Amino acid sequence: MEGKRANLASRYVPLLGIALLIGIIYAIGIDEILSSMENIDPFILASMPFLVSIAYMVQTFRLKLILASKGIDVGYWTLYRIQFIGAFYAVITPSRIGGLVRIGHISKAARLPISSSSPAVIVDKFLDLLALLILSFLGSVIIASDHGRILAQTSFLIIIIIFIAGYLHNKKRAIKAIEMLLRVLPQKSALKDNIRNGLDDFYRFMPRKRDVIIPLALSLVSWLMLYSIAYLLISCMGERVDYIKFVLLYPIASVAGLLPVTISGLGTREAALLAVFHGIARPSSIIAVSLLSVVLCAIVPAFAGFLLSFRRHRSQVKI
Repeated sequence: MEGKRANLASRYVPLLGIALLIGIIYAIGIDEILSSMENIDPFILASMPFLVSIAYMVQTFRLKLILASKGIDVGYWTLYRIQFIGAFYAVITPSRIGGLVRIGHISKAARLPISSSSPAVIVDKFLDLLALLILSFLGSVIIASDHGRILAQTSFLIIIIIFIAGYLHNKKRAIKAIEMLLRVLPQKSALKDNIRNGLDDFYRFMPRKRDVIIPLALSLVSWLMLYSIAYLLISCMGERVDYIKFVLLYPIASVAGLLPVTISGLGTREAALLAVFHGIARPSSIIAVSLLSVVLCAIVPAFAGFLLSFRRHRSQVKI
């Protein structure tokens, strides 16, 4: 019975965000949102996918640096394609967890077991999240007088994330924690043995702390590039918003979009955007920017990833 309830929850909880988004669009008025979009120069809009592709190049370079720090050699353009495939699975899963599918593709490209390639992708994901939290923290400082709770929550999240990462980065401590989890499995379990055997390989390919400094900086650059695209969009709508304030407040909404109650952050992100940009920009412009950003920065790359994934699957079937 409990299993059925959990299964139903996993199916329908993500729809909460979609319902919230529909409610927001209805409250603001779809005509108002479309009217804001009409002010954007078509040439500027057409150039956006190119700008997004540059941000993906930065993300690819970050991942390549992490892999190279442990001697894993995968071609840059191979990684670039894998990034888009990861984008496809990320956009259709709550909290973008589907992006971890890159582990399998990198393993095949590098001809290494999953346990060897997974540390780089996990660290890459962690740095992406940490950079987002750093930007959202700076944004929280700006609105601390009106939204003090957001500053406290962001600070707490950063502390927790760094603590967990620091704890698990130590092999001995991590093994103790994992052994506690393994107790729920039968004494003689093939899965338990595979996990224990894979841990040594996993930590052998875990990047050192000094090897993630430049990748973390690249994560910040990547996020700022994506938020700059959103800033260009809202500027084209006639809104006069300070650039620094915009690119630091938007990450707060991105963090809200990571809540596992929706797909690709829809609904929760828009609700957070309306809260943090209240009195700064028109609600119709904010929602228009959010929806266009989803299309340009998530759906378009995801569609490219779908085509690449489908093409790779077809080539494997032919072989």
